[in-house]
Amino acid sequence: MKKRTHLLILVFVSLQLTAQPTERMNAAVDAFIKTRQLMVRSTGWSHAMNQYNFKYVVNGDGEQAVPQDFQQLLQAFTDNVQYASGCYFHDRQDGEPPFYEVRLARKDNYFSGIYGGYRMDSTDNFRILNFNEPSAGLTSFGMVWHSQVLHDRHGQSFTTLDGYLFRFFGGEWTMQPFQPQPVLHYAQTANEPIRGNDAQAYETLLEQVRYLANAYREATQGKGSQQGEAVAYMLKKVCEAYQGRLTEQQYSAIEQLIVPFIPQEQGITGNDPAVMMCKSLMHLQRHTDRVPSGKIHSQAVMPNAQNPFANPDAGKLLMQHYNLSQRQPKVNVHWTGITARDGQQLVVQPLCPNDYAATLLADSCRFTFNRQMLANTPVSIRDIQGRTLVLFADSVPTQIDLVSMTVKGSPLNERFADCQRRLRLLEPELQRYASRDADGDYTVMDVEGYNALLRDAHQLQLQMMDENQDNLIPVWYLTQNYASMTHEELSRYLLHSRPYADHVALQPVWQYYEGQTLRQTGSLFTDAACIDTQGQSHRLSDYIGQGQYVLLHFWMSWGSTARSQCKLMKQLQKQYPDLRVIGFALDPTKDDWSRYVEKRGLEFTHLSDPAVPNLPEPWESTVARLYGIQSLPETIIFDPHGRIVASALNTPDAIRQAVELLMK
Repeated sequence: MKKRTHLLILVFVSLQLTAQPTERMNAAVDAFIKTRQLMVRSTGWSHAMNQYNFKYVVNGDGEQAVPQDFQQLLQAFTDNVQYASGCYFHDRQDGEPPFYEVRLARKDNYFSGIYGGYRMDSTDNFRILNFNEPSAGLTSFGMVWHSQVLHDRHGQSFTTLDGYLFRFFGGEWTMQPFQPQPVLHYAQTANEPIRGNDAQAYETLLEQVRYLANAYREATQGKGSQQGEAVAYMLKKVCEAYQGRLTEQQYSAIEQLIVPFIPQEQGITGNDPAVMMCKSLMHLQRHTDRVPSGKIHSQAVMPNAQNPFANPDAGKLLMQHYNLSQRQPKVNVHWTGITARDGQQLVVQPLCPNDYAATLLADSCRFTFNRQMLANTPVSIRDIQGRTLVLFADSVPTQIDLVSMTVKGSPLNERFADCQRRLRLLEPELQRYASRDADGDYTVMDVEGYNALLRDAHQLQLQMMDENQDNLIPVWYLTQNYASMTHEELSRYLLHSRPYADHVALQPVWQYYEGQTLRQTGSLFTDAACIDTQGQSHRLSDYIGQGQYVLLHFWMSWGSTARSQCKLMKQLQKQYPDLRVIGFALDPTKDDWSRYVEKRGLEFTHLSDPAVPNLPEPWESTVARLYGIQSLPETIIFDPHGRIVASALNTPDAIRQAVELLMK
């Protein structure tokens, strides 16, 4: 039998096109998204494109009947091949795909550019058609999908067909080069010796840093603050560009040149010279096996890829502070293991706090990892297919099987791996209710079923923490879930008598919990000064405790996570005129949030800290500290007398339900 080709690419040059092909494709897409046979959800993010996730589920593992609407859309792709300027088709039975990512780019007036990226893997089928018309520019249609047979926690089989569909139009887009190989982003290569060219690169780096450190000293001794900032910026760029490996001694030599210019209390935020020097060292740490120490400030978004059962609607921007002591014990970690594919790339990632990752390449499906790490740090290892195990760093030689997802090592890690296996039994059921979108995140298709599964997963994780009160396993489940846990649940596990209570990874969890305590139900509001969008002075007491319910919503204008609930706030203010909605912005500059408020037409009260833009970081706002705000967005509701009646509202639905109950 003649072997099928992996890729069909047809390019027609100087082909005179009419509007008919794109009209036919548009009609086929519009009919598909209205289908009743499949679950379809719009996930578009630009005015010049459409994006939809789709899903079809049947019980059993027999041959699945393909829905008629899906067949008709596939036929539309086939029928219009002859009119396309570019055609890219692939079926999974043909073997590995010829590329793993499609990207389209568009210039934008506000941003420097907007990119749409669509990833594929070996289980995916795809169809992509491009139409280049002289009067309309590029119009692109694409569909990526796969089918699989899965088993739920009770062993019952079910079959899914799901994927995503995209349409780019308006003539503003260009197709970018294809990504030929799957990519795992990483910072350094593990177990690689220092090479001769690395030694030469280090000598060059050392001379550059020495010269810039002296230039910075001379600039800051006079009045040339702008010149000092320019030198610090050059230093950061030099360190960012460095590609060699560093021994710990080499890193220390460079650190001694830079550290004298960094105040000990300086945080890792902002753009002033001292902060740029901190970032210079952070960039160089990625090239060494050095274990980090000192103060670490990071911003993380929950939920994250390590916890598929975190509700995406409960996502928050978290400010996480760690204080790592030089005296913390270190261990030599030694892992060996097997994986499913030869030559496969694996990533080892220290977590909580996240440190720079290392990569491994499997040789004959086997791998070895040796590294000095902080004792008992949670560390994940994952392969290109996304199979992931998390272990605690210890000195016990450990065997890892990423095929069977089992571990042989210390009793703690063997027990921890078993807990992950129990939770992983629920993962196939995610495919009943949610689809992986183009970014690798879950898009919920069946809200009721998905929420029921999340509740089951949450209860299982609480149960595993109850079963492991005498060891470190609760550390992991607390770090992965704390932003969506109630105050009562956190009180149950954050006990100083527990053996894991002082684990470094729990420092942000304790800070979050203590912040929650400051805004407990029944507490009277705390007054503070603030300003409005015009810079006029106010106090919280001008609004709170004045005879009406007040919703105080903390947010930022930058980043979709922090501003995700602004639309809901606008709706609540319009729906309940007797409710005073106040948005309290934690932006570093007044112009950022006041301009966003104006451009988006957010017609409710807006306040911020009067110290803006002089705050070292937005979390230092007086009001944020008074109310223990460690994450964004965050919402507090006060009664007419100024007492807190609701807080720790983790989802938009929870906020709406609380308001509806109070405003009856």
